[in-house]
Amino acid sequence: MLTIPRRRKAGFTLIEVMVVLTISAYMLVMMIRGFGTWSADSRVRATTESLLSALRVTQAYAVSHNRITAFSLTGGTPAYNATSSSTGSNWFSVQVPLLASETSANLGMILSSTMATGYNLSLSGSNGTGGGSTSPVCFNSLGQLASQPNLTSTTSLSANCTMPTNTAPVTFTVSGSNIGAVRQYKVLVYPAGQMRMCDALKSLSSTNPDGCP
Repeated sequence: MLTIPRRRKAGFTLIEVMVVLTISAYMLVMMIRGFGTWSADSRVRATTESLLSALRVTQAYAVSHNRITAFSLTGGTPAYNATSSSTGSNWFSVQVPLLASETSANLGMILSSTMATGYNLSLSGSNGTGGGSTSPVCFNSLGQLASQPNLTSTTSLSANCTMPTNTAPVTFTVSGSNIGAVRQYKVLVYPAGQMRMCDALKSLSSTNPDGCP
C-alpha cells in the first residue's frame, strides 16, 4: 500500500520569524543611530556656514561704510551692550563710533544670531597660535583685522580687539559633541582679511582641500 508523503504547509516557522525580526530591529537601530549623527553633523556645518557668512557681512559693512566694525561672541542675548565671550554660543556685530556724538546705542547692531544656542552647539575663538582666546575681532575699512585698544570705552563691549600675535589666523571652532555630532568645523580669519571654513577632522592637502592647516 503506497503512502503519499504529507507536504509541508507554506509559511514560516516561529524561529524563522524571530530571526527576521531580530535582524530587522538591529538594522533599524543602526539606521536611527546613523541618522542622528548625520543630523547633528548637519547642524554643526550649517551653523559654521552661518558664522562665516556673519563675519563676511561684518567685514563688508566696514568696507562699504568706511568705518571699524566689531564681531563678538557672547554667552548672553545678543545686543549692542552684550558681554563679549570667547566661548559664547551667540554672536553679534556692531559699528564702532567715530564721532563723540555717536554711541553704540544709537548705532545699533549690524547683525545677531542665536543659531548655535538653538542647536545646543559649542563655539570658541582663538587668537592665533599662542595668542590665547579672543572676542571680539575688528575689521577696518580695508576689510583687514584691526586692533582697537579703546573699544571698551567707545562701545559697550567688555573687551578690546587685538591683532593675532603672528601670521596665524583668528580661529572660531564650532562643535556639537553634546548632541552626538562627530564633525567639527572651523572658520579661519587671516590678518589680511581672507576667510575660509575647514573640516577640523581633516588635514589640508591636495586631496583634502576642505581640511584645516
